[in-house]
Amino acid sequence: METIELKNFPWNEYRSRSYLDGSEANIYVSFDSRKLLKKFKKCILINSLENKSKKLLQLSEISDLQDIYPNINSFLYDEDQFIGYIMDYYKGYPLDELMLTFEEKVILLKDLKEKILRLKNKNIYYFDLHFDNILCFKQEDTLETKLIDIDNIQINHYKCDTISFLLEEYLKLGGKIDQNALIYIFNMMSYSLLVNCYQLEINCLKENSKQTFLDKKVQDICNDLLTSHMDSLCDHEFLIDFIEHDDYGNKILLK
Repeated sequence: METIELKNFPWNEYRSRSYLDGSEANIYVSFDSRKLLKKFKKCILINSLENKSKKLLQLSEISDLQDIYPNINSFLYDEDQFIGYIMDYYKGYPLDELMLTFEEKVILLKDLKEKILRLKNKNIYYFDLHFDNILCFKQEDTLETKLIDIDNIQINHYKCDTISFLLEEYLKLGGKIDQNALIYIFNMMSYSLLVNCYQLEINCLKENSKQTFLDKKVQDICNDLLTSHMDSLCDHEFLIDFIEHDDYGNKILLK
């Protein structure tokens, strides 16, 4: 991985994007809108910075996951201390800020599910799932997504640096940091995105039909989520697997 010393960083080529700043880092975007610098704040503990750098280094060495998150170009150091990293920049919007149809949301969620499972198959867990960490952008007239804040992953024996709100709630309910936690968090996000547009006519279901099974399964998972019923369908089955949608093809066409 290429490294850049803080004293040699080309600040004249970047501008601050304070509205993108988080609790951990300041964000800078190059004037040509091709690169983004995430520079961690001085309040971040050295152990946490070292943990992040080791995780990002391992992540950068896995070539078949580059479509899931922005490509990492280089690390920023202040003498011997890792303090940030530079990645490709994508101008986009958080998932919940887009005006999408129900069918488009379902397709997008199914695509995201496959991405987090591909990460899991490499022993990478992305527990920090929420709308602001899913960047949506236009690419050749289609809607694409990237997972951001990728430095907060869990990979091999390197743990998450920050416990997300949903993960914290899951742990309080007696859950563990494992695949079930990932399913629970994804289901909570899916429910939040779909609840305002998904109309289930549960009382009108016909017995012994495929649609009855799908709708009943959706109802059961949602009930488990709303009642915080752990070790159940809501942290063992993906809600999105049981929701039908019209097939738009492999990509979502932007209107």
